[in-house]
Amino acid sequence: MPCCARRSGEARLNTESCLKLANMNATEHAPERTSEPMPGTTGARMTVNGTETPISPCAPHTTALDFLRERGLTGTKEGCAEGECGACSVMVARPGVHKPTDWVAVNACLVPAAALDGQEIVTAEGLATAGEPGTVPALHPVQEEMAVRGGSQCGYCTPGFVCSMAAEYYRPGRCEHSATATGTAPNADAEHGPNGFDLHALSGNLCRCTGYRPIRDAAFAVGAPTDDDPLARRRELPPPAPVTTEYARDGRVFLRKSTLAETLRVLRERPTPSSSPVPPTGAWRSTSVPSGRIASSPSTGCPNCGSCASSPATSRSARH
Repeated sequence: MPCCARRSGEARLNTESCLKLANMNATEHAPERTSEPMPGTTGARMTVNGTETPISPCAPHTTALDFLRERGLTGTKEGCAEGECGACSVMVARPGVHKPTDWVAVNACLVPAAALDGQEIVTAEGLATAGEPGTVPALHPVQEEMAVRGGSQCGYCTPGFVCSMAAEYYRPGRCEHSATATGTAPNADAEHGPNGFDLHALSGNLCRCTGYRPIRDAAFAVGAPTDDDPLARRRELPPPAPVTTEYARDGRVFLRKSTLAETLRVLRERPTPSSSPVPPTGAWRSTSVPSGRIASSPSTGCPNCGSCASSPATSRSARH
Protein backbone atom coordinates (compact mmCIF):
# COMPACT_ATOMS: atom_id res chain seq x y z
CA MET A 1 0.00 0.00 0.00
CA PRO A 2 1.40 3.46 -0.82
CA CYS A 3 2.60 5.36 2.22
CA CYS A 4 0.19 8.26 1.61
CA ALA A 5 -2.79 5.90 1.46
CA ARG A 6 -1.68 4.12 4.61
CA ARG A 7 -1.30 7.42 6.51
CA SER A 8 -4.70 8.57 5.23
CA GLY A 9 -6.29 5.36 6.48
CA GLU A 10 -4.56 5.70 9.86
CA ALA A 11 -5.80 9.27 10.24
CA ARG A 12 -9.36 8.18 9.39
CA LEU A 13 -9.25 5.35 11.92
CA ASN A 14 -7.75 7.62 14.57
CA THR A 15 -10.48 10.22 13.99
CA GLU A 16 -13.16 7.55 14.33
CA SER A 17 -11.55 6.30 17.55
CA CYS A 18 -11.44 9.81 19.01
CA LEU A 19 -15.08 10.37 18.11
CA LYS A 20 -16.06 7.17 19.90
CA LEU A 21 -14.03 8.24 22.94
CA ALA A 22 -15.55 11.71 22.91
CA ASN A 23 -19.07 10.31 22.65
CA MET A 24 -18.66 8.31 25.86
CA ASN A 25 -18.98 11.18 28.25
CA ALA A 26 -18.83 14.57 26.52
CA THR A 27 -20.21 17.35 28.70
CA GLU A 28 -20.26 21.12 28.96
CA HIS A 29 -17.80 22.36 31.58
CA ALA A 30 -19.29 25.19 33.56
CA PRO A 31 -19.13 23.93 37.17
CA GLU A 32 -20.56 26.40 39.63
CA ARG A 33 -19.98 24.46 42.81
CA THR A 34 -17.19 25.47 45.17
CA SER A 35 -15.45 22.97 47.42
CA GLU A 36 -17.76 23.78 50.32
CA PRO A 37 -20.10 20.88 51.12
CA MET A 38 -23.66 21.54 50.02
CA PRO A 39 -26.03 22.30 52.93
CA GLY A 40 -27.92 19.29 54.16
CA THR A 41 -25.75 16.77 52.33
CA THR A 42 -22.95 14.46 53.37
CA GLY A 43 -20.32 12.58 51.43
CA ALA A 44 -17.02 13.30 49.76
CA ARG A 45 -17.46 14.73 46.26
CA MET A 46 -15.40 15.80 43.31
CA THR A 47 -16.46 17.44 40.07
CA VAL A 48 -15.68 15.13 37.14
CA ASN A 49 -16.14 16.54 33.64
CA GLY A 50 -18.48 19.20 35.01
CA THR A 51 -20.64 16.79 37.05
CA GLU A 52 -20.55 16.45 40.83
CA THR A 53 -19.65 12.85 41.64
CA PRO A 54 -19.73 11.27 45.12
CA ILE A 55 -16.59 9.42 46.15
CA SER A 56 -18.49 7.00 48.39
CA PRO A 57 -18.73 4.02 48.48
CA CYS A 58 -15.12 3.48 47.37
CA ALA A 59 -12.50 2.53 49.94
CA PRO A 60 -10.68 5.53 51.50
CA HIS A 61 -7.44 4.84 49.65
CA THR A 62 -8.82 3.93 46.25
CA THR A 63 -6.74 5.73 43.65
CA ALA A 64 -8.33 8.31 41.39
CA LEU A 65 -7.41 6.01 38.49
CA ASP A 66 -9.44 3.10 39.85
CA PHE A 67 -12.24 5.45 40.92
CA LEU A 68 -12.63 6.86 37.41
CA ARG A 69 -12.42 3.52 35.63
CA GLU A 70 -14.98 1.97 37.95
CA ARG A 71 -17.35 4.72 36.83
CA GLY A 72 -16.93 3.99 33.15
CA LEU A 73 -14.28 6.61 32.35
CA THR A 74 -11.95 4.03 30.87
CA GLY A 75 -9.99 6.50 28.77
CA THR A 76 -7.82 6.87 31.87
CA LYS A 77 -5.41 3.94 31.57
CA GLU A 78 -3.15 2.08 34.00
CA GLY A 79 0.26 1.61 32.44
CA CYS A 80 2.81 1.47 35.24
CA ALA A 81 0.78 2.29 38.40
CA GLU A 82 3.73 4.28 39.75
CA GLY A 83 3.60 7.63 37.97
CA GLU A 84 6.17 6.91 35.27
CA CYS A 85 4.23 6.53 32.01
CA GLY A 86 1.50 9.18 32.10
CA ALA A 87 -1.20 6.92 30.63
CA CYS A 88 -3.46 7.85 33.55
CA SER A 89 -3.06 11.63 33.21
CA VAL A 90 -6.08 13.83 33.95
CA MET A 91 -6.43 17.60 34.31
CA VAL A 92 -7.03 19.14 37.74
CA ALA A 93 -8.04 22.75 38.44
CA ARG A 94 -5.36 24.29 40.67
CA PRO A 95 -4.55 27.81 41.92
CA GLY A 96 -3.05 29.69 39.00
CA VAL A 97 0.00 31.88 38.53
CA HIS A 98 -1.16 34.36 35.88
CA LYS A 99 -4.88 33.59 36.13
CA PRO A 100 -7.01 32.57 39.11
CA THR A 101 -7.05 28.93 37.97
CA ASP A 102 -4.65 26.75 35.97
CA TRP A 103 -5.36 23.36 34.47
CA VAL A 104 -2.60 21.00 35.60
CA ALA A 105 -1.92 17.44 34.38
CA VAL A 106 -1.81 14.93 37.25
CA ASN A 107 -1.12 11.19 37.35
CA ALA A 108 -4.35 9.63 38.58
CA CYS A 109 -2.54 6.47 39.72
CA LEU A 110 -0.69 8.44 42.41
CA VAL A 111 -3.61 10.34 43.94
CA PRO A 112 -6.21 8.85 46.31
CA ALA A 113 -9.70 9.71 45.12
CA ALA A 114 -10.45 11.11 48.58
CA ALA A 115 -7.59 13.59 48.14
CA LEU A 116 -9.63 15.17 45.33
CA ASP A 117 -12.54 15.92 47.65
CA GLY A 118 -13.96 19.28 46.59
CA GLN A 119 -11.73 19.48 43.51
CA GLU A 120 -12.47 19.61 39.77
CA ILE A 121 -10.96 17.19 37.26
CA VAL A 122 -11.32 16.64 33.52
CA THR A 123 -10.60 13.34 31.79
CA ALA A 124 -10.00 12.67 28.09
CA GLU A 125 -13.71 11.92 27.65
CA GLY A 126 -14.65 15.33 29.02
CA LEU A 127 -12.57 17.40 26.61
CA ALA A 128 -15.02 17.17 23.72
CA THR A 129 -17.85 19.70 23.48
CA ALA A 130 -21.37 18.31 23.53
CA GLY A 131 -23.63 19.35 20.69
CA GLU A 132 -27.36 19.02 20.19
CA PRO A 133 -28.97 15.77 21.43
CA GLY A 134 -28.32 12.97 18.98
CA THR A 135 -25.32 14.66 17.38
CA VAL A 136 -21.67 13.67 17.59
CA PRO A 137 -19.68 15.81 20.06
CA ALA A 138 -17.09 18.13 18.56
CA LEU A 139 -13.53 16.99 19.14
CA HIS A 140 -11.30 19.18 21.27
CA PRO A 141 -8.58 20.88 19.17
CA VAL A 142 -5.93 18.72 20.84
CA GLN A 143 -7.86 15.54 20.04
CA GLU A 144 -8.37 16.70 16.46
CA GLU A 145 -4.69 17.38 15.87
CA MET A 146 -3.64 14.07 17.42
CA ALA A 147 -6.05 12.26 15.10
CA VAL A 148 -5.29 13.93 11.77
CA ARG A 149 -1.51 13.96 12.29
CA GLY A 150 -1.24 10.27 13.15
CA GLY A 151 -0.30 10.84 16.79
CA SER A 152 -2.06 7.66 17.90
CA GLN A 153 -1.39 4.07 16.84
CA CYS A 154 -2.38 1.47 19.43
CA GLY A 155 -4.10 4.31 21.32
CA TYR A 156 -3.33 3.11 24.85
CA CYS A 157 -1.27 6.15 25.78
CA THR A 158 -3.32 8.64 23.76
CA PRO A 159 -5.82 9.80 26.44
CA GLY A 160 -2.94 10.59 28.80
CA PHE A 161 -1.07 12.49 26.09
CA VAL A 162 -4.25 14.37 25.22
CA CYS A 163 -4.78 15.50 28.83
CA SER A 164 -1.15 16.59 29.27
CA MET A 165 -1.28 18.37 25.92
CA ALA A 166 -4.56 20.06 26.84
CA ALA A 167 -3.09 21.35 30.11
CA GLU A 168 -0.30 23.03 28.09
CA TYR A 169 -2.87 24.19 25.51
CA TYR A 170 -4.62 26.15 28.28
CA ARG A 171 -1.44 27.53 29.84
CA PRO A 172 -1.87 31.31 30.17
CA GLY A 173 0.60 33.22 28.03
CA ARG A 174 1.43 30.31 25.74
CA CYS A 175 0.34 32.15 22.62
CA GLU A 176 1.67 35.60 23.51
CA HIS A 177 4.98 35.00 21.72
CA SER A 178 3.71 32.66 19.03
CA ALA A 179 4.27 33.16 15.33
CA THR A 180 0.56 33.96 14.91
CA ALA A 181 0.74 36.79 17.44
CA THR A 182 4.08 38.31 16.41
CA GLY A 183 4.62 37.25 12.80
CA THR A 184 7.78 35.45 13.88
CA ALA A 185 8.59 32.81 16.46
CA PRO A 186 11.83 33.93 18.16
CA ASN A 187 11.50 31.33 20.91
CA ALA A 188 10.79 28.38 18.60
CA ASP A 189 13.30 25.55 18.71
CA ALA A 190 13.33 21.75 18.94
CA GLU A 191 11.49 21.89 22.28
CA HIS A 192 9.25 24.93 21.77
CA GLY A 193 6.81 25.21 18.90
CA PRO A 194 5.92 28.29 16.86
CA ASN A 195 2.62 28.29 18.76
CA GLY A 196 4.41 28.62 22.10
CA PHE A 197 3.87 24.95 23.03
CA ASP A 198 6.54 23.71 25.47
CA LEU A 199 7.29 20.03 24.83
CA HIS A 200 8.45 19.65 28.43
CA ALA A 201 4.73 19.51 29.25
CA LEU A 202 4.75 16.01 27.70
CA SER A 203 7.92 14.81 29.42
CA GLY A 204 5.91 12.61 31.80
CA ASN A 205 4.14 10.71 29.01
CA LEU A 206 5.59 7.65 27.30
CA CYS A 207 4.63 6.11 23.94
CA ARG A 208 6.01 2.90 22.43
CA CYS A 209 4.45 3.20 18.95
CA THR A 210 4.68 6.52 17.19
CA GLY A 211 8.29 7.56 17.66
CA TYR A 212 6.94 10.84 19.12
CA ARG A 213 7.32 12.95 15.96
CA PRO A 214 3.57 12.88 15.06
CA ILE A 215 2.77 13.74 18.68
CA ARG A 216 5.18 16.67 18.53
CA ASP A 217 3.65 17.75 15.21
CA ALA A 218 0.19 17.73 16.82
CA ALA A 219 1.43 19.74 19.80
CA PHE A 220 3.04 22.35 17.56
CA ALA A 221 -0.13 22.64 15.44
CA VAL A 222 -2.72 23.55 18.08
CA GLY A 223 -3.88 27.15 18.10
CA ALA A 224 -5.23 29.34 20.87
CA PRO A 225 -8.36 28.56 22.92
CA THR A 226 -11.48 30.29 21.61
CA ASP A 227 -13.46 32.79 23.65
CA ASP A 228 -16.37 30.37 24.03
CA ASP A 229 -14.19 27.47 25.25
CA PRO A 230 -15.68 26.50 28.67
CA LEU A 231 -12.36 25.20 30.00
CA ALA A 232 -10.63 28.42 28.99
CA ARG A 233 -13.36 30.45 30.70
CA ARG A 234 -12.98 28.34 33.83
CA ARG A 235 -9.47 29.78 34.29
CA GLU A 236 -11.00 33.19 35.05
CA LEU A 237 -12.87 31.86 38.11
CA PRO A 238 -11.36 31.11 41.54
CA PRO A 239 -9.93 27.61 42.01
CA PRO A 240 -11.65 25.10 44.30
CA ALA A 241 -10.86 25.85 47.93
CA PRO A 242 -9.12 23.17 50.00
CA VAL A 243 -11.24 21.20 52.44
CA THR A 244 -10.46 19.19 55.52
CA THR A 245 -11.32 15.57 54.84
CA GLU A 246 -11.93 12.70 57.24
CA TYR A 247 -13.42 9.70 55.52
CA ALA A 248 -13.75 6.19 56.94
CA ARG A 249 -15.08 2.99 55.45
CA ASP A 250 -14.59 -0.72 56.10
CA GLY A 251 -12.17 -0.08 58.96
CA ARG A 252 -9.91 2.27 57.00
CA VAL A 253 -9.52 6.01 57.37
CA PHE A 254 -8.46 8.80 55.03
CA LEU A 255 -7.54 11.89 57.03
CA ARG A 256 -6.33 15.21 55.65
CA LYS A 257 -5.97 18.44 57.60
CA SER A 258 -5.42 21.81 56.01
CA THR A 259 -3.02 23.42 58.47
CA LEU A 260 0.16 22.37 60.23
CA ALA A 261 -1.40 23.11 63.63
CA GLU A 262 -4.29 20.74 62.96
CA THR A 263 -1.94 18.07 61.69
CA LEU A 264 0.25 18.28 64.83
CA ARG A 265 -2.84 18.07 67.01
CA VAL A 266 -3.92 14.87 65.25
CA LEU A 267 -0.46 13.39 65.70
CA ARG A 268 -0.60 14.11 69.42
CA GLU A 269 -4.04 12.58 69.76
CA ARG A 270 -3.32 9.61 67.47
CA PRO A 271 0.40 8.83 67.75
CA THR A 272 0.00 5.46 66.01
CA PRO A 273 -2.50 4.16 63.45
CA SER A 274 -3.85 1.69 66.01
CA SER A 275 -4.80 4.59 68.31
CA SER A 276 -6.91 6.25 65.63
CA PRO A 277 -10.60 5.78 66.36
CA VAL A 278 -12.43 4.49 63.32
CA PRO A 279 -15.89 6.02 62.80
CA PRO A 280 -18.76 3.76 61.73
CA THR A 281 -18.68 2.40 58.20
CA GLY A 282 -19.46 5.10 55.68
CA ALA A 283 -19.02 7.93 58.19
CA TRP A 284 -17.83 11.15 56.72
CA ARG A 285 -16.95 14.67 57.79
CA SER A 286 -15.86 17.57 55.62
CA THR A 287 -15.51 21.19 56.63
CA SER A 288 -14.58 24.31 54.73
CA VAL A 289 -11.24 25.83 55.63
CA PRO A 290 -9.41 29.00 54.64
CA SER A 291 -7.34 28.80 51.50
CA GLY A 292 -3.87 27.55 52.26
CA ARG A 293 -1.47 24.69 51.93
CA ILE A 294 -2.30 21.11 52.69
CA ALA A 295 -0.04 20.00 55.53
CA SER A 296 1.33 16.48 55.71
CA SER A 297 1.30 13.97 58.53
CA PRO A 298 4.92 12.78 58.65
CA SER A 299 4.60 10.00 61.22
CA THR A 300 1.44 8.24 60.09
CA GLY A 301 1.15 9.65 56.59
CA CYS A 302 1.43 7.93 53.29
CA PRO A 303 5.12 7.37 52.44
CA ASN A 304 4.58 8.92 49.01
CA CYS A 305 2.24 11.89 49.36
CA GLY A 306 2.50 12.41 53.15
CA SER A 307 -0.96 13.96 53.32
CA CYS A 308 -3.09 10.99 54.32
CA ALA A 309 -3.07 8.69 57.34
CA SER A 310 -4.15 5.09 56.98
CA SER A 311 -5.44 2.52 59.45
CA PRO A 312 -4.79 -0.34 58.94
CA ALA A 313 -2.23 -0.80 56.15
CA THR A 314 -3.57 -0.18 52.68
CA SER A 315 -4.00 -2.81 50.02
CA ARG A 316 -2.26 -2.97 46.66
CA SER A 317 -5.13 -1.11 44.98
CA ALA A 318 -4.50 1.82 47.31
CA ARG A 319 -0.77 1.91 46.67
CA HIS A 320 0.63 5.18 45.37
